Amino acid sequence: MVSSTEIPQAILNTRMVEGWIVMPKKNHKISRQLFIKEAQKIKHRAFRKWLRLLPEIKATIETISDLRIDRPVLFISGNEDYLFVNQIEDYVKDKSNCVLKRVKQSGHIVNIDQSQRFNQLSLNFLK
Repeated sequence: MVSSTEIPQAILNTRMVEGWIVMPKKNHKISRQLFIKEAQKIKHRAFRKWLRLLPEIKATIETISDLRIDRPVLFISGNEDYLFVNQIEDYVKDKSNCVLKRVKQSGHIVNIDQSQRFNQLSLNFLK
């Protein structure tokens, strides 16, 4: 029996695989390592709950076109991110108050992969 403080190897492997699926490229290494490190800190039960949320999150993102936002909105995505970017692209294309910025050589976690570029885009948007 595994104590509550130990992480079973199968779960640890799941976390590593999840990191590789979401951030597969060589230049995603720092983001991937951070994801795996943080995922290892949470208990097995909490991580499984998080994994079960992914389909719900994806379904919510797929209904983004139903949102009516009247304020300026900035979406930032890595050009190597593939999780939700198609839905965001569809959403912003006919919204004058929304903009999607794609960051080169970045994946799902832009603020880690390209932190300076992410900060620059964010600050420019806020000005």
